[in-house]
Amino acid sequence: MTTASDNRSIEVTARRPKVSVHMITYNHEPFIGQAIESVLGQQTDFDYELVIGEDCSTDATRSVALAYQAQHPNRVRVLCHEVNMGMLRNAATCTAACRGKYLAKLEGDDYWTDMRKLQKQADFLDAHPDTALCYTNAVAFDTDRPDEKQVLIKPGERKPFIDVAELVTGNQVVSLTRMSRRYDMDALPALYFKGTEGDWPLACLLACSGRVAYIDEITGAYRRHAGGVFTRRSDTEKVYRNARTREAVDRMLAFEYHHIMAPRIRERYLEAYHYGMASGEWRFALPAAAHLLRRAIADRCPASEWRPILRALLPSRFRGA
Repeated sequence: MTTASDNRSIEVTARRPKVSVHMITYNHEPFIGQAIESVLGQQTDFDYELVIGEDCSTDATRSVALAYQAQHPNRVRVLCHEVNMGMLRNAATCTAACRGKYLAKLEGDDYWTDMRKLQKQADFLDAHPDTALCYTNAVAFDTDRPDEKQVLIKPGERKPFIDVAELVTGNQVVSLTRMSRRYDMDALPALYFKGTEGDWPLACLLACSGRVAYIDEITGAYRRHAGGVFTRRSDTEKVYRNARTREAVDRMLAFEYHHIMAPRIRERYLEAYHYGMASGEWRFALPAAAHLLRRAIADRCPASEWRPILRALLPSRFRGA
């Protein structure tokens, strides 16, 4: 259940903002101030709002967010959950509370570096009504080496526009820079909320209604830190979860792009299997092998693709010659 921060009505502008920024946050006390400041510093010729979904942090994240709400009651709204909802449900609640025509995403441990980011992307969507969402380049850095920043997208790596058939090959959207047209979270498939990854599946679903555009400018910074969800995972877990997410997206899109996605799903399961066997992470290696065999048989792959995995899993006396 989500309540107003202190059971008081929050003063907001009567006019509907053109852009809503939704920010989910959990235990981001050292970082969220910079994230919020990068939103409040945006220079636009339109009204925008910041909606923060605070997911029962165990540190002072909520206090920091509420302090900004008190200072900027016409701009900032904080949704304080009474129980921890998890990343996808928090994002859904946060997005549902947004009132803007366009939705921009930023998490509480990242920040924007271009103070005209919102203006540029809103202008772009205004000028390209056939575009469902747009994104930009960004830099990434480790918290313990803040001066060593790496540009995420190299020159020539992205097309100006792609469609869903190209997006399903893999995530190309830098989520902290994403701006999309308003969408209804309740209209998303129930399967979406059963996963652990939200950004790429959502981008694929949104791309079903329009093109995905890339603006070749750096507008934000992605922070890697010990408390980050992705950073905490081993390489094996990352690849295994990627395979599961790809399979879920395939189902969400009613297998329309299965011919494109199926080989990549099997590749990821095979990769997770080998990673897990090498590192001793059986809880990922064995399910990955089982999913790979299931997928290979369902996709009618030649035995040469799946037989080596089956032989490796069987006790030696059953392996045959």
